Amino acid sequence: MKATFQTALALSLLSLTGCVQAAEPRRASPKPANAPPTTSASNDRGSGFIWWEGETPSATNFPPGKPFGPDGDAETAVLSGGNWIAMTGDRTETLFLEYQIMVPKAGNYDLYVRKFWQHGPFRWRIGANGAWHEVRETALLDDAFIRQFVGANWVSAGSETVAAGKQTVRIELLDKKGAAGFDAFVLTAEPFSPRGKLKPGEKYNRTEPGWFAWEPDADTFAPSPIDLRGLNEKEAGATGRIIVKGEGFAHDTSGKAERFWAANAGGDFLNLPPAQMDYLARHLAKYGVNMVRLHGGMWKDSDFRQPDLAKIDKLQRFVASMKKQGIYTSISMYFPLWLKPTGIPGYNGDKNPFALLFFNDDFQGVYRGWWKAILTTKSPYSGMTLAEDPAVAFAELVNEDSNLFWTFTPYANIPAEQMAILEKQFGNWLTKKYGSVDKAFATWGSGSGGQRGDDANSGRAGFMP
Repeated sequence: MKATFQTALALSLLSLTGCVQAAEPRRASPKPANAPPTTSASNDRGSGFIWWEGETPSATNFPPGKPFGPDGDAETAVLSGGNWIAMTGDRTETLFLEYQIMVPKAGNYDLYVRKFWQHGPFRWRIGANGAWHEVRETALLDDAFIRQFVGANWVSAGSETVAAGKQTVRIELLDKKGAAGFDAFVLTAEPFSPRGKLKPGEKYNRTEPGWFAWEPDADTFAPSPIDLRGLNEKEAGATGRIIVKGEGFAHDTSGKAERFWAANAGGDFLNLPPAQMDYLARHLAKYGVNMVRLHGGMWKDSDFRQPDLAKIDKLQRFVASMKKQGIYTSISMYFPLWLKPTGIPGYNGDKNPFALLFFNDDFQGVYRGWWKAILTTKSPYSGMTLAEDPAVAFAELVNEDSNLFWTFTPYANIPAEQMAILEKQFGNWLTKKYGSVDKAFATWGSGSGGQRGDDANSGRAGFMP
């Protein structure tokens, strides 16, 4: 299950939203719950963004009809403009949407799209000769559900240098089957923090009596007496890489002891646009965070045996962003729950490889290949490999897995084909220690067959922790 960016930001104090109880003298005048959102003059982006509705293309070959359309006022209120354009089913042609927009000023713009979850991977371009940008599975920047299993989520679609004046934006679906839906688009030259159907600068400003809305503007990081950024190094690794010293950690160059106030970030964080990644790093540093554990797999979704160089590039960018704010990175790249392999005896895409890393030579080779690619690929952001970069403090070998962990259940989580390998390895160890498997059983006072997998004639011993 993928965590959304909204949830992750809430945990990191990035998207504090909600209400705060006000003292009587400072009570705000509440707006009713159904009041429209308002625009904050202090956060008015003016001509810094262009917003348009998905359901009003200038040209399209989307089929008629309104699948996943809103039913009733509550569902309508979720969508920008009260509607979206959606479709489902198989098709023989490439479906497209075109929109005419007016760009007030030439410059580099980021495109954000409010769409139906991960459904409907697409590509986009601006102008007839513009570069195509593909958007497939990516970080969901917020959640807003029309009904169960039908929701609108903002995603970052990439950036493009755009000329001023009238432009044509073209969207093309990449798949010829399945669902797709588009609610709204925003092309912005300034930072954008998606919050449902709100446009940049808008706020809900909805409260209950005695409360005021807590909807802070994006942090400009103006000087503040409670900004803890100064506690971190100018950049992570500036006084040496992290080493173990006694019962703690220290810098190998200065010898200075180091303690860590850390946060955890799932792999979806790697899909953040560069500007948001830099904002996250600065925000965490403001709260005194000096380490982030990046927890996500680095193999190809289509072939787990192959390292994914695109994901590794994003990891390198993440490390560089954190480094600039004095934040170290701990890399955690393997958790069996992320993988259901095929092509390994006993695994047909329906089981997690619990404990496999601890005894299967073939899988260990794949695992080492992941680490080799992660640690020895040169980063375009630092000119170093991650193995060389002192901003990488730790490499976590495995998360919550062992042949002594509760998930190790022989002949259940661990298929018989793999238990045979482990039992033979255990038998070899017993033979080396006791002279034979039979002698080991005799020493223990139990005969062969006491545990499932015992087979002294084959040199195997059951392994039942």
